[in-house]
Amino acid sequence: MCGEETALIASLEGHAGRPRPRRRSPPERLWSSPTNINNVETWYNVAPIVYKGPAWFGETGSAKSAGTKVFSLVGKVTNTGLVEMPLGTSLKTFIYDVARAHRRPARQGGADRGPSGGCIPREMFDTPVDYETLAQLVPSWARAAWW
Repeated sequence: MCGEETALIASLEGHAGRPRPRRRSPPERLWSSPTNINNVETWYNVAPIVYKGPAWFGETGSAKSAGTKVFSLVGKVTNTGLVEMPLGTSLKTFIYDVARAHRRPARQGGADRGPSGGCIPREMFDTPVDYETLAQLVPSWARAAWW
C-alpha cells in the first residue's frame, strides 16, 4: 500500500503505511526539508516517457487519458491481484475477460473507500475506464476513490 503517496508519507513518519484522506497535493516539506513525494505509479512512468518520448506514451490509452494504470482485482473473481491495463479499456473487459468474474449486477469503484466508491450497474459495463468518462459516471462525492 505504500505506493500511494499518503501511505508512503505515513510510513516515512514511522506510522503504519495506510492511505489517509489527503489534500490536493502532497506536503511540500517533510521533516523541515523539501520533498517531492508522489505516487509510485507516477514515478514508474517518468523514465520510459523521458527515454521514448511523450508521443510514445500517448499511443497507449484513450485520447484524453494516455498510458496505463494499475488496477486491483478483488472479490468473488477467478483472477485476483494487480493488473496493468491501458486507460480506456472497458469495465466489461476488466470484469469478465481479466478478472473472470461471475455475473454481477454492479461493479464497486474505489477499493480504498469501500462502499463510498459507488457502484456501476451492469448496463454501464461498456464504459471505458479513463479519468474523464468516470468523472461523468461516478458521483462527485466518490471521485476521489478512483484517482
